[in-house]
Amino acid sequence: MSGGEDVKKLIFCMLLIIAGCVSLMCAADEISGKVDKVEPSLKIITVSGIKIMCENAMVENKMNMGADLFAVEPGAHLRIMGSFTGPAQMAASDIKITAAGGGVIKGVAGKVDPALRQISISGISVNVASSARIKGYEGASSTLDEISFGTYVECEGRWTGDRTFNAHSIALD
Repeated sequence: MSGGEDVKKLIFCMLLIIAGCVSLMCAADEISGKVDKVEPSLKIITVSGIKIMCENAMVENKMNMGADLFAVEPGAHLRIMGSFTGPAQMAASDIKITAAGGGVIKGVAGKVDPALRQISISGISVNVASSARIKGYEGASSTLDEISFGTYVECEGRWTGDRTFNAHSIALD
């Protein structure tokens, strides 16, 4: 092989690595909601019935300062970034203690049932209100019928129980 071919292969490999890193950063899963249970010795938090593994998570308080997992108490509101690892399980990378407010869930749509107006995201049932705003790619108006298995979605709304979320707004990513 010539030196030019080696350089081309190296550049191609670097581009693949960069593209993979960018897609991982853009497709981070996220939830926000109220803490049900804290198990600091196991480094596990439960939020609306979702088990959050916190082994490698950075925890920040409301002032963006580092906090200890022991600072998180049941009833606290959290914004959690990470990756869904199984049904109703997430490995957290970043945890932010926030003020009370609405909920968010970002992840890959599993089962989608437009007739029942439901989407499943990693074992979480997302009920889509009939009045929900659904934004497609590049902000265009969309419908529930256009969401399919494997679509990355961002849902805003509120938790109504363990692993049950009512969405009033959905954006396709």
